[in-house]
Amino acid sequence: MKNLFLSTLTMTFLLIGCSKNNDTIEKEDPSIVLWAYKGYFDQSYPYPSNFSCGIFSCSKSAAKFYFYDAKDITSEIQKDEFHYDVVYPHDKKSETFDLLTKENGKLKLDNGSIIDPITIKTKTHYSSNTPGEIITREEESDYAVLLLDVNNSDQYNDVLTENIVLLPEGEYYIVAVNSDLKYSGKFITVSHKMIDNRFNIVFPVDSYYDGYFDWIELE
Repeated sequence: MKNLFLSTLTMTFLLIGCSKNNDTIEKEDPSIVLWAYKGYFDQSYPYPSNFSCGIFSCSKSAAKFYFYDAKDITSEIQKDEFHYDVVYPHDKKSETFDLLTKENGKLKLDNGSIIDPITIKTKTHYSSNTPGEIITREEESDYAVLLLDVNNSDQYNDVLTENIVLLPEGEYYIVAVNSDLKYSGKFITVSHKMIDNRFNIVFPVDSYYDGYFDWIELE
């Protein structure tokens, strides 16, 4: 009888323990993958919202991606658009672009409010000096960055590029900005049920236009 009691007690403990462990298992935050390109267009702004390179040349582009809680976007973001009659000089100043690039991703809305990006977790996979070895690095940051390789302008630097982002499930506003005074933004939904976790943007190569443009996807 004593052995039976101990066996029953042990089984009960195991069942409770297993149940508790299963209940407390937390899923890793969903990951999204970011890509940025630059493309040449044969028509003036506004560019098409859906774009396929087709016969055009699309190469990789350096970019920074900032993420904001969708609830903080209480009005349209400020959209500075600059059109030029000549290629140079570009003497216009974009308040939104300066806030993004010089004030750690601050974003100005049309209602006058200025919001800060959320802190994100980035993941980088890169090759080590040992052949075949891949190193993974996770960091917290205010933005994700894509940097080109100095030896190959159509390849990302795999050590410095952080195009994998881990985010809790939810609604976000993402802003992409590059060094050519161009930026854009869109709402995204992050979920474990995402069919496609890849997000990309094409920055139009246009020496006669700077500032905000509607987000262009590479299909």
